[in-house]
Amino acid sequence: MQDKDLDQILARAAGAPPPQAPGLLDRVLADALAEQARFAAPAPSTKPMAPAGRGLAAALDWLAATLGGTPMLAGVCAAALVGTALGYLEPSMLDLLTGGDIDTVDLFPEVEFLMTEG
Repeated sequence: MQDKDLDQILARAAGAPPPQAPGLLDRVLADALAEQARFAAPAPSTKPMAPAGRGLAAALDWLAATLGGTPMLAGVCAAALVGTALGYLEPSMLDLLTGGDIDTVDLFPEVEFLMTEG
């Protein structure tokens, strides 16, 4: 097959587009709106502003509800832990963790990415 043969085939295909099914766009839009409704933001919580019970479990439940759920609470806690660790680590501790000099930190000292085959 030559280039001009391919050009002729593509020109014929562009000249006669397939007919659109009636109501296709309406069905696609209805499906998209139904999916958006599934992932919509939850309604504002009607929980009281203070923890309902006493203890750590009640406080964590209230905090999770305030932040938007347990995944958000886990993300905030992880960010706080990493931020605290980065804020308080001394350069000598960074040397110990990375196994390098503070001026040249090699995060993968044993791995040669460019030398691997495969």
